[in-house]
Amino acid sequence: MIKGLVDFYHCSTDYILGKSAIDTSAYISLDGLTPEQIQSVTSLINSIKKEQKP
Repeated sequence: MIKGLVDFYHCSTDYILGKSAIDTSAYISLDGLTPEQIQSVTSLINSIKKEQKP
C-alpha cells in the first residue's frame, strides 16, 4: 500500500510516513555519471546559488 502511494505521488516513503518534512524525491540522482560530469553539475548548482544570494 505504501509503495503504491509513493509511486502515485512520486515521493519518498519517509515523506509519506511523516518522517521527513522534505520530499527527497526532488533530489537529482547522480548515479551513472562520471566524476567529471558530477563536478560539472556541482559547479552549475553552486553558480546558480551564488546568483540567487542578495
